[in-house]
Amino acid sequence: MPSRSEFGAGWFREGITDGHRVTTIDARLFHRSLAEGIADAIGEGVPAQLIDGLITFDGAHGNIPVESTRLRHDQLREEIERAERRRSNAEATADDADDEDTRRRAVERADDLSRELRRLRAELESADSQPADETIPAVFHSDADYIAQALANLARAPLAAPGELDDALSRIITDLNVEPTPDSLSARWSCHVRLPVDGRVMSLGPIHGVVSTKGEPGLADPGEAQHALVKALVDEGVLPARLSGCTQLDARRALATHLTARGVPSEAVTTLTDCVTSAPFDALLSRTDGRATSLGAEYVARIWRVYGENDLRWRTGLWIGPSRNMQIALALLRRMGGEAGYLELQRRLSVMMSGTTVQYFAIGRDSQPPIMERYGPRGDYRVRLRSCPHCGTAVTHALRVPELPELLLCTSCQRPPSDGAPVFPDEYLALRWPEIDLLVADI
Repeated sequence: MPSRSEFGAGWFREGITDGHRVTTIDARLFHRSLAEGIADAIGEGVPAQLIDGLITFDGAHGNIPVESTRLRHDQLREEIERAERRRSNAEATADDADDEDTRRRAVERADDLSRELRRLRAELESADSQPADETIPAVFHSDADYIAQALANLARAPLAAPGELDDALSRIITDLNVEPTPDSLSARWSCHVRLPVDGRVMSLGPIHGVVSTKGEPGLADPGEAQHALVKALVDEGVLPARLSGCTQLDARRALATHLTARGVPSEAVTTLTDCVTSAPFDALLSRTDGRATSLGAEYVARIWRVYGENDLRWRTGLWIGPSRNMQIALALLRRMGGEAGYLELQRRLSVMMSGTTVQYFAIGRDSQPPIMERYGPRGDYRVRLRSCPHCGTAVTHALRVPELPELLLCTSCQRPPSDGAPVFPDEYLALRWPEIDLLVADI
């Protein structure tokens, strides 16, 4: 079963036997996939089952529907476990008793518990044999507004409050299961949805969907860029012709093998397999294969230092780190005129990113440089967008990739705000989440 990340940024699924993490999914993308999949399934038709409801839905008071038979099953199993423990204790007391009276009372207690266990087991067997479903009436009434609101909360994350998401996930969705696909580029999920029906509970499902596991929402698939590059390399004779019709997964493997064989460290190559732009590959191939490139020499030199010399300063296997919150913060500050009071920006950020503070962006943390400038007297701090030292433009584009330790890229001159920084290709400016301006419009 999947679990929420302790960092609140994603979902992960633990392995069945050893707790090994087998896939990670961006929480926002997963929530939206669930909302869209459930809405589509209900609109198109989905299997339904009427179950007995002990507590009905009540959106105003937050009551949760419970299947009374399932609840009784759980209660019976717990009672059986307790009775078994108590009988074992009584038998042990009888065996260890020093006097006959104590032994006799312990034996009687064990016999009473044995009779209680037989009764409980018979009741559990009887409950298990009773069907839980019933015929669904031709006409029924349901609190559709409640599930509609739950799906809306899922779809509008991260604007929905954490409590609203928890409601949607725990009170609406049941039997949620996630399995990674063989190529590890996506994951299949399935679930059931509970609806209140005339004081009872209806279970809809199973409902199925697919969600991407690579990168963050809004970015291109890493397989697309690398597949196109491999096709070009095949046409140029750099890679063998047998790869001309290969899959995206095979293309990524072939490109990784080619770079590793030419001396690029395996750790760097592993990180690049998640890269959604072709520019770093073009730069590396210009060094390893003498391939012609239109990229600037300074950019090529930086890429070679980072990847060719394995100066990643980054977690291996992750090309793009969480950048969306940084982009939201900069977009919000830009909407506020490029500068704002520390507390006012914090208030607006809290609406969108629970637990994220302005300090994280204005001062930096864990060797991460700040992406905005803090100024003013203590207790009355203000923040403003940083100015590009090369062209003077306010810097509004943030991106967490290994070759950009500054985290910022000027959208005018396309340089990071550091001395001697190279001009980055246009592709890096395209690595921006398209819905951000819409998200901050009403904050």
